[in-house]
Amino acid sequence: MKLGKYELMLVLRPNLVEDEVQKHLKGINTLIEETNGKFLSEPNIEKRSLAYSIKKENAGIYITITYEASTDFNGKLNEMLKYDDNVLRYMPVLLND
Repeated sequence: MKLGKYELMLVLRPNLVEDEVQKHLKGINTLIEETNGKFLSEPNIEKRSLAYSIKKENAGIYITITYEASTDFNGKLNEMLKYDDNVLRYMPVLLND
């Protein structure tokens, strides 16, 4: 199965503690490994203000993850994140080599 290089921008609710943020990262990492993928770099995590309010939040925890995964991974990722109330926004993007 062909692997692609992707970047995921994830915005979580700002009131999450470090353990909850790490739990989200571990879930994503587990899903990546199940599809024979891998993290290409350490996730970048920072708390920032939002340009506009999302789900009544004015700030968020931004996480940027660069990873390599199979082409069917993003569908599974979408199913995992779209019903999570702690996820404000997410967007996986295919990177060109």
